[in-house]
Amino acid sequence: MHKLIPASITIALLIIIPAFASGEVYIPDHEYVGFYDQDGIFTVIGGVKNNEMYAVIPTITVSVNDDGSVFSQEYKFSPVMPAQMLPLKLKLPQITSENPVLEPPQISYKQTEYK
Repeated sequence: MHKLIPASITIALLIIIPAFASGEVYIPDHEYVGFYDQDGIFTVIGGVKNNEMYAVIPTITVSVNDDGSVFSQEYKFSPVMPAQMLPLKLKLPQITSENPVLEPPQISYKQTEYK
């Protein structure tokens, strides 16, 4: 019984610490979706999450496979503060096929400069 408590604490710390120690800027897969809206325009929604310890300016490249041709567009967003999320909604009227495929986003970012 006495060995079980330290083992449980160790396992819990090994699970929790990496989640807080690794910083990144990303869009969760389940929050990045493409669909046709009520006006028939292909729309991409998602949430850019900043797990870094500083504010960042994200740049996201959205790619859609539109019936064999790939459409890519780069978008630069406003700064995202640490531990915050920036919602995004992009309308892509260029996409016209019945079954477009939204590719995973490419995300880059730079640290904001305080002046």
